[in-house]
Amino acid sequence: MSIETPASDTISRPIAFKTKVQSVFLIVAIYFSFSVLLPLPRFDIRHVNGIIGALLVLVPTAIFMLLQLLLSLSIVQLKLSAGKSTALAVACLAVWITVLAYFHPYHRVDYETLIFFRLCRFALLGIFLTLSITCLGCLLSLIIKEPALLLPVALIAMPIDYLGAMTPIGFTHDMVAHASKFVSSVSVAVPTISVHGVSISPIAYIGPGDVLFMSMFFACVQRFSLAERGTFWWMYGLLTFSMIVVITATRPFPIAALVPMGLAVIIANLGLIKLKREEIFAVVYAGIMILVIVCVFYFYSHRHFIHMH
Repeated sequence: MSIETPASDTISRPIAFKTKVQSVFLIVAIYFSFSVLLPLPRFDIRHVNGIIGALLVLVPTAIFMLLQLLLSLSIVQLKLSAGKSTALAVACLAVWITVLAYFHPYHRVDYETLIFFRLCRFALLGIFLTLSITCLGCLLSLIIKEPALLLPVALIAMPIDYLGAMTPIGFTHDMVAHASKFVSSVSVAVPTISVHGVSISPIAYIGPGDVLFMSMFFACVQRFSLAERGTFWWMYGLLTFSMIVVITATRPFPIAALVPMGLAVIIANLGLIKLKREEIFAVVYAGIMILVIVCVFYFYSHRHFIHMH
């Protein structure tokens, strides 16, 4: 197995650690401000034409997804040691738990203040959950010792997440259906522009597993000097498209985010990883087996639809 690395295809630059830390704080500040301020303007969709209405959905979603990916990537680029990553993960998790448990108004406040308070709470929960899980993703990436292992990891993660999130027998699907409040509390809320007033309840979320694998892929790509820039932009484009589908769907439609993530990693880095003959056959056989398993689970979980017809 050999690897080819283009010198120009990287986001990382030989900049001081202090500058990277400053970048993290800057992204956090923009992330927080955007998440809090976006839902505040009032729009009446009845007085907005189709093009403007579409832009009110597409543009904010694209901006937030960019900030979400940049936040994870900025932590990955710090290249923290295992000990520092663990310490930061624990610290951010402690802050997240504190905000979740105690960040509530203790006195009666007016409606506008309550809305602003809750939006700040959503933003803080999203930020510290992302920071904590990103550090865990960096630790998880240490398990992968060779770049060639990224291909089977991506191939296996995609169908597993699909079965879990998009089939009636999946664990994630079942949790969303029966414990939606718990799932939303441990997920990153996606802010959206409000319609007919101020929206204080997000309509879409990014699961903790999605943040974990996102940061793991970023960390592996960076450590093995693969196509970091290509991976980022492919992942951004595919995830943003998926999130727009989720937000604009007429009924609840969860999408397995590891599918676009895995595709992004494969598309961006396939030409850089040279597999041996036996490794190619192993990946092909694994792909065929996974495809068969997915098909079997799909038809089993959707058999009631087949009976209906």
